[in-house]
Amino acid sequence: MSGLDIPDLSISSNQIRSIGFAVLLIASVMAGPLVLTGVAATNGVAAAEETNEEEIEMIFATGGEGSIAAIDRETGETLWSDSISGEPVEAGAVSQDGETVYAGDRAGQIVAFDAATGEEQWTFEWDGAEYPWIRTLYPADDELFVGTAGLSGQGTMILSVDKDEQTLNWVSEPYDGAPHEFAMSQGELYTIIGGTRGSPAGQLAHVDQTSGEPHWIKDLDSGSGLGLHVDGEGIYTSSRHSNNVSAFDRESRELQWAFTDLGSSPSALEHRPGSNELFVGDGDDTYVLDKNSGTLQKTYSIGPNAMAFDPTGEVLYAEERGAGNTIVGADPDTGEVFWTNSALDRNVRTISTLPADGPVEVEGQVVDAPVDETGPGPIDPENRTAVPNATVEIWSEDGTELIDSMETNEQGQWATDEITTGDDASIYDTRVYVGGERRWDETSALPAEGDHVWMTVPMSDPELSSPTPSDDFNIPGVTAGTELEVTVTDPDFPSSHVYVEFYDGDDQFIGDDLVFVNESGSSATVSMPWFDANEQGVYEWYAVASDPYLSTNDAETDLNTFEIRDDPPIIYDSTASPDGETVSGDVELSIDVDNPNFPDDDVTVEFYEYDTGDPDVDELIGTDTLESNGTAKTEWPVTDESLEWYVVAESELGHVVFSRIFSFGVAGDLEIRDATSGELIDDRTVKVDVTAPGQSYTTYLTDGVFDIGDLEAHDETVRFDITAMDYYPRTVELRSTVGGVAVYLERGPDWEPDPPDDEDDPEDTPDYEDDENKVLVRFELTDNTGDFPPEDTTLRINDRVDNETRLVHSETFGPINRVDVILNRDERYQLEAASDDGGVRGLGGFTASESEVVPLEIGELSWPIPVEEGYEFDARFDEDTGDLDIRWIDDDELTRPLQITVRDYESGQTVFSDTHPSFLGEYRNQVALETDRTYEVEAIATRDGETIHLTRIIGPTDMDIEPLLGPMAMAGISALAIVVVAGIVGGRLSSIGSVIVSSFGALLVVVGWLPIPWPAILVAFVVSVLFYVGDTT
Repeated sequence: MSGLDIPDLSISSNQIRSIGFAVLLIASVMAGPLVLTGVAATNGVAAAEETNEEEIEMIFATGGEGSIAAIDRETGETLWSDSISGEPVEAGAVSQDGETVYAGDRAGQIVAFDAATGEEQWTFEWDGAEYPWIRTLYPADDELFVGTAGLSGQGTMILSVDKDEQTLNWVSEPYDGAPHEFAMSQGELYTIIGGTRGSPAGQLAHVDQTSGEPHWIKDLDSGSGLGLHVDGEGIYTSSRHSNNVSAFDRESRELQWAFTDLGSSPSALEHRPGSNELFVGDGDDTYVLDKNSGTLQKTYSIGPNAMAFDPTGEVLYAEERGAGNTIVGADPDTGEVFWTNSALDRNVRTISTLPADGPVEVEGQVVDAPVDETGPGPIDPENRTAVPNATVEIWSEDGTELIDSMETNEQGQWATDEITTGDDASIYDTRVYVGGERRWDETSALPAEGDHVWMTVPMSDPELSSPTPSDDFNIPGVTAGTELEVTVTDPDFPSSHVYVEFYDGDDQFIGDDLVFVNESGSSATVSMPWFDANEQGVYEWYAVASDPYLSTNDAETDLNTFEIRDDPPIIYDSTASPDGETVSGDVELSIDVDNPNFPDDDVTVEFYEYDTGDPDVDELIGTDTLESNGTAKTEWPVTDESLEWYVVAESELGHVVFSRIFSFGVAGDLEIRDATSGELIDDRTVKVDVTAPGQSYTTYLTDGVFDIGDLEAHDETVRFDITAMDYYPRTVELRSTVGGVAVYLERGPDWEPDPPDDEDDPEDTPDYEDDENKVLVRFELTDNTGDFPPEDTTLRINDRVDNETRLVHSETFGPINRVDVILNRDERYQLEAASDDGGVRGLGGFTASESEVVPLEIGELSWPIPVEEGYEFDARFDEDTGDLDIRWIDDDELTRPLQITVRDYESGQTVFSDTHPSFLGEYRNQVALETDRTYEVEAIATRDGETIHLTRIIGPTDMDIEPLLGPMAMAGISALAIVVVAGIVGGRLSSIGSVIVSSFGALLVVVGWLPIPWPAILVAFVVSVLFYVGDTT
């Protein structure tokens, strides 16, 4: 697509002025540009087709001498032709319904023809300029946009002509050059301005459709603007003098690419429908460019000054190269010519096609409009708001058949490919529903494919109702504040969302919420906590609702008043039971609650198991209702070892108060098991001597299980002395009865299963001296810290079977400072000391090789532990013993429970685990492991209600390089290597050689082959660098 440009002429002094003027006109005609017209891009291809009574598909062409012709698209036969005047017809276009063809000439005349018959329908003459030149046309619904060229820069403006009345609607202010081409895309009108003789550079303009004035103008870098195509992806132009084609971003208008390798000035620019190809004609050749990148795809020798496409993109209609009045139908892929036609009197100026017959894709957008606005009208999308979730229905013209129904997206956009244009079926009844209400209903022709339909619908105001509390003088005081509520209704739901704001009587902001409702015309209740409304007094508030539409009004409630003048219930936390103790069996929870408003205000007390502190999430244990001051109670069948609970008290008046969190432990069972099989000892009688504060007795078990819950005291140290026939006796002392514990008894040499009842004597225990596999070990304790006095310290002896830690023996050293225990010969055990105040210290591994006295010593911590928020955890290999030393220290004794797990880093296998359910102030343990492997040490603890999960990676990492030989051999080889390197870099290289030697030594230290301290390496390197600097200076 192109625009007219008048070349510079040199007129000699001996030429007559009138002859020069005639020559100028003749030259402009010979160089006259091609104008392609259509709906998607004016002066280009219209995006639909028309059929006459014989179903003949047509194209239209205009040319010099005022000629216009209709041509059979299939055969190239001339169907009808006419002549407007003797002036060239520079502008041609087809109406959106395909029924009318428009032509405009250089004399300012616009003629409308019946597309099927060629019958002239009406004529409009423009005389608003000295040289009224109709340069380009674009037919809208009820008006024609007209671009005028004038002569020598006169009359370069845009007109709007009423198609029904043939009257002038408006005339724009003059542009700097002639509008050469119109393009309509997504409801927006664009034009390209050709340069004048004095200003050859072109311009690109976004045009206001109500005045013809530009929203914006972009100066093209060079060349007179000529061709134009606009779509949703970009803006594409051709420039005559610079021989280039350019692509611009539609939003930013920044240059995306430019093609500058045309042979001569481009005269035609067209987009091939259904592809990413731009066709450019320069009068000699046709260039096919990729629309996205501007790269050249192919060329062939048609060379049109005018071109248009079949709506399917399968046929190209163009001026034949070298024959100014001949049109060809050609294959756009190969350039093969199907037919030729020479119906025009002179040069081909425009080629237009009718809309396609059959389904096309049409898109649109729904935006808001003032309530008093009717019809689509000219709109500025920048001042409107998109309407999402609206239902768009397309019906037949008589409203009896639903053709398509769709919902707009978040940008208010919709699209359909179920309609046809160009015949009687192009008239449709289009409806838009918002909130279930019909807000738009118009019967008209839908635009052609690729165009954009704007639909403006009136939107409704949001509404507020039922504010709560309002005019209420008995509102309870709530520690968490007062809940405000209001009902929001909007007839536009779900195409709208409502923003609700709450304010107090002094216009101070309380809070806000955004309301979405998915059902048409529905309402929603919005709640907002007013945290400051929690004391006795009078309060005022109101709410404001607004939606996103510029055409609607906000809603506001009246000023609401309420008063807080009564007191909430009182929970006496100190009366809670159980709390901070150990219990057994099912538990009765109880707590005292008072209410100043008894007896007029009952209180419901709800008991919850603590997890999150949110009653909506935590599990409800039970409920009790009080009508007077008293104790609320409920039963709790417990199963866990340690439990936490709290209560929520709510009065009838609406007060809600929370207690603090209470905790207690549940006593478990003492299981007596066979150390060999791991099974409960239930085939004989087990005697258990129980010694507890204020309670000592003997009991006999036949199932191997002692119910610790039978004890009267659970928070004191309890001693169990256990004997069974043919088993070695064991002693177990428990400082806490929370949870259960298992003790494993070793078999004697005469053990047999299921002894007869008459022989079953629990006192008949074996003598370790008769068993070569047993030894008697006496442990004595020396405490150097003052934290583990023997009289108050319990020795715990564990062994490991199948990666499981099992309790063998636990007993207090006592005043005589000794613990005697029978152990398996040559078996390794883990020792642990526990003090009365919760301290735990691992004493490392012990192998029972013989009967002996073993002194145990507890010393000060020999290495620091990084402090992390009141607790300390670390693990490392002890340099003296080679054992893995694990420590957890909590000076506030808030850790409960603590679980330690050690895993092999490569295999993931658990090699050690230890769990302590009671309160811990200090934990330490030494685990005998292979020091050449890497381990992951994990600590999981609950401290003051918070779960802590920490890990340490201990041992060699993947960066370590294993030496090929032993450490001494590698150290010797490394030292020899340093000597060799020093010899190589001696002599004249000695200054830099010292630096090389020290660096090489550092490398050997890093890989672990050379045992030189790092400070020595550092000093050697610094000295070598100083010598090198001194020598070179």
